[in-house]
Amino acid sequence: MHHLFGVHQILVAWGCAPAVCTAGLFHSTYGTEFYTDSLFDIAERQRLKQLIGNEAEALVYAFCRISRTSLLDDLPVEIDNGEYQVSEEQLAALRCIEMANLLEQQAAPDRSPAVFICRLWQLARSGVALDQRHPIMGVVEFSVEEEREALFAYQSALGLNPLDLDSVGELLNRCALGLVLGEPFILLAAIQLDRGDWAAAMCAAGEGRDILVRWGCPWDKRLSFGDWLALAGRVRELAELGATGTDLWPQLRSMLVSTGIR
Repeated sequence: MHHLFGVHQILVAWGCAPAVCTAGLFHSTYGTEFYTDSLFDIAERQRLKQLIGNEAEALVYAFCRISRTSLLDDLPVEIDNGEYQVSEEQLAALRCIEMANLLEQQAAPDRSPAVFICRLWQLARSGVALDQRHPIMGVVEFSVEEEREALFAYQSALGLNPLDLDSVGELLNRCALGLVLGEPFILLAAIQLDRGDWAAAMCAAGEGRDILVRWGCPWDKRLSFGDWLALAGRVRELAELGATGTDLWPQLRSMLVSTGIR
């Protein structure tokens, strides 16, 4: 149930149409090729239509019946052995729902980041019902290997001596994938705060927060969405005050690493 609310939250953050957001909340209602449990039987479609409306229910039905690999196909896309043809508008909405579905749940077993952003980019490139403010839109294409390298740099930064700020900062700069990931910016902001570079800390914290808000979900799920936003706000607050001796980076590093161990 938490996952369904999370998908809905992401779609709302992306500014998707109400019917698409509602469909995201019920996206696995009839069961899917990967999730076989169902809240409603297919025979109860009319009941769900009365609950959420025809447009949203049609998207839920299509999402539950379609093969996920078909989401990258060009039209026509058919389900139920050709009995039902997905419209271009519906296909764009289904890709959005799948992007939110992946983003909300993709993580390593310890909730640290996993490699999946490239999959989102592929779906976005195929045509989605998103405006250009979404961070995945307009991003220069990068490969799975580059995403793995970015993830390795992020993990390596957390594994370094927390007092080696130059090396940590260099690795975090390498793993932001342009303006796609917000967490590296927030951690960089903590390092800049510890150095007393308050202007840079405010800028990086603001950039990281803005990216996270546009995603509506964290990449590094060892901290919740709300916790990452609160952290960015705290860094900005301390930077505005010109705080010294905060030692925020070592504390954050320890918290993320220990959260992953549990």
